[in-house]
Amino acid sequence: MDFYYLLIVIVLFGSIQSVVGLGLLLFGTPMLLILGYAYIEALWILLPASCSLSLFQIFENYKLIQSKKEVYFFTIPALLFSLILIIKLDYLFDIKRIVGVFLLSIAILRLTNLSDKWAEPLITKGKNLMYLLIGFVHGLSNLGGAPLAVLTSSIYKDNKRVSSNIAFVYFVLAISQLIVL
Repeated sequence: MDFYYLLIVIVLFGSIQSVVGLGLLLFGTPMLLILGYAYIEALWILLPASCSLSLFQIFENYKLIQSKKEVYFFTIPALLFSLILIIKLDYLFDIKRIVGVFLLSIAILRLTNLSDKWAEPLITKGKNLMYLLIGFVHGLSNLGGAPLAVLTSSIYKDNKRVSSNIAFVYFVLAISQLIVL
C-alpha cells in the first residue's frame, strides 16, 4: 500500500511542479511526514524525482536563468549548514513541528497578502539575504520553495523566466541535499 501512496504523491505533486516549477518538495514533504515517513526518508524519496523534473525545465530554458551566482554564494552554504544541523542534531528537533510552523507561516502570509507587502522592499534591499533564507529554510524543512517563489516572482515578471529560475534553484538545492545525505 505504501508504494501506491508514494506513487500518488510523486505523480500528483510532480505534475504541479512540471507546470509551475515547484510542488513536489513543497507539498510532498509534509504529505510524507504526515504518512509517517522520517524526514531523511522523505528526502531520499522526493529529491531524485525533483531533480529529474527540474533538469528537464533547465534544459528547456537555460538561457533564461539569471540566479546562478546568488545560489552558489548564498543559498548553498545556508542549505548545507541547516541540513547538516538537522541531520546531526535530529534528536533535538521535531521536524514535523518545524514543517508545520513553516506551512502555517506560509498560509498566513498568503491569506493576509503580507508577502506582497514585505517581499518587494525586502527583495530590493536584500536579495542576497533572501537567497540565504531560502537555503536555510530548505535545509531545515525542505520548504524553501515558498520563499523562492516569492523572490523569483518579485524579480522576474515573465512566467517562463520565473519557473526556469525556480527550477534551477530547486535542482541545485536537491543535488546539494543528495550529496550531504
